[in-house]
Amino acid sequence: MDTFSEAIDPLTGNINWDCPCMGNNPKGQCGELFKDAFKCFVKHYNPDNESELPIQCIPQFEKLSECQNNINEIANEIANEIVNEIVNEIVNVNEIANKIANVNEIANEIVNEECGLCPDQNVLIDQFHKINSIKRDRLGNSTWVFLHTMAKYYPSIPSEIEKKSMISLINSLSMFYPCKKCTEHLKIYISENEPDVSDNETLSIWFCELHNNINRRLGKDIYDCLQLKNEY
Repeated sequence: MDTFSEAIDPLTGNINWDCPCMGNNPKGQCGELFKDAFKCFVKHYNPDNESELPIQCIPQFEKLSECQNNINEIANEIANEIVNEIVNEIVNVNEIANKIANVNEIANEIVNEECGLCPDQNVLIDQFHKINSIKRDRLGNSTWVFLHTMAKYYPSIPSEIEKKSMISLINSLSMFYPCKKCTEHLKIYISENEPDVSDNETLSIWFCELHNNINRRLGKDIYDCLQLKNEY
């Protein structure tokens, strides 16, 4: 009860659904069910027996729980699909990068045999670098879709296990993401900006600020972090 106590007017008993302490619960897909359950809880709340849910409210909370479980199942399905797409994309990008590296090496050997370091070789190498850049962009775009979507479906009131799992995932990206410069930058960013996994809102903003930090370095557009979540 302490979590939501700020939302209740002590004089009138009215509930302020816009209180930040409510998070996104009243506005989400299960918002109306949350309101029904919470109103029942406030009405029948017994401060002398805080550990037990009022028996009158059990049906409302069962409906709320069922709705939230359904959303979690859908979110997990979406997350798994996105993860699979990104994994496939990473595999494809790495295969292409290896092929380009092999062609680049062969091209250098041929040109060196013919004329040494001549202008044509520089042009050829520049073309390979441009192709690599395109593949990195594809990988980056897929990764951002995954991270922003995952943050959106992250719980509004996560458990300690869920918080630790999210921190572990972020740290893993800074170690295993298939882009050396990206991992180096991410490690520095994490050391200076601790990931906020308090809820889906704060996590979404953290990923958005990370995205903007990278975009500034690359000279790309900056996102409005309060609007970005609506795009995913």
